[in-house]
Amino acid sequence: MPSNFLNNSAVMMGVDFQMFFNVGPPPPTGTPIPMFPYFVGLPFYWPPATFWNRTGKVTADTWKMIDVDFSLLLIPHTPMGGVPGPAQAVNILKIVATSGSEASMGIGSVTGEGDPLAACLAGPVGINFNCWEFGDQPSGVVICVCSVQTTPSGMDWAMAALKWFAVGFLGEFMGKFLGKKLAKLLKKIPEAIWETVVKQIVINLVEQIAVQIRKIARALGH
Repeated sequence: MPSNFLNNSAVMMGVDFQMFFNVGPPPPTGTPIPMFPYFVGLPFYWPPATFWNRTGKVTADTWKMIDVDFSLLLIPHTPMGGVPGPAQAVNILKIVATSGSEASMGIGSVTGEGDPLAACLAGPVGINFNCWEFGDQPSGVVICVCSVQTTPSGMDWAMAALKWFAVGFLGEFMGKFLGKKLAKLLKKIPEAIWETVVKQIVINLVEQIAVQIRKIARALGH
């Protein structure tokens, strides 16, 4: 089934699971609920985003197109229920400040100014990897009505799966595992910072591996 390319007219909506502090014990924070549902929803033209991953000159239906590394940032999160405890005000600021929603499917054979263009999974429906309490998960449903279409190849699907593995599991696991060890060795730097740094290094490394796999596949005619 053909898939629509993503452009700046797309809309993302979904449910992310993050920490929530409800009214209750223990004082003074309230009761922590690690996996609490939050509603999220934004258009792709939302200003806080990786604007450099929008094409400068290539358009579809007059809208700028999107490459596979495009991510929405500073995403408002609305708790789906609960009664906020004392620590929730700080917690929601942390969630929004570190939030992101990144395209999942890239079309290796079609690039926009050097990078694979992002596309839906089927017709006008796509998926974004959204921030969760643990890793980035495919919970952002994307709708994009666009007249320019393509058909993702087997390699495109494989690269989307590899990206999910990197951002959803490997980066998070290695960040926590190595972050603790590095924090013990260099105690002046907080563990949370080490976790973030290691996670991003791992994700970037996997992304570079994916780029090389695409190059080899193209050279072999796939």
